[in-house]
Amino acid sequence: HVYQAKNVSSKGNDIVYKSLVESPKEIDYNYLTVPRGGQFSITLSDNTVVTLNSESQIKYPVTFIEGVTREVELIYGEAYFDVSPST
Repeated sequence: HVYQAKNVSSKGNDIVYKSLVESPKEIDYNYLTVPRGGQFSITLSDNTVVTLNSESQIKYPVTFIEGVTREVELIYGEAYFDVSPST
């Protein structure tokens, strides 16, 4: 399945967020939960790639705000972070 929206696209087991042209005034969060036997990859709006193993959950901002510390929370499970440097 392919999904395309304003700043997000998805194909199979991958979600890719694009940085918004205008920075939001407040941070909105999404949660991604991977069920048993699954694996999922997400590219955050700052180009950080997170790969979640089965039975894992992550809380992440829809987009990061310039000048605000980038924070992502692993609620439970296992994740591999390929962190993009700050710009």
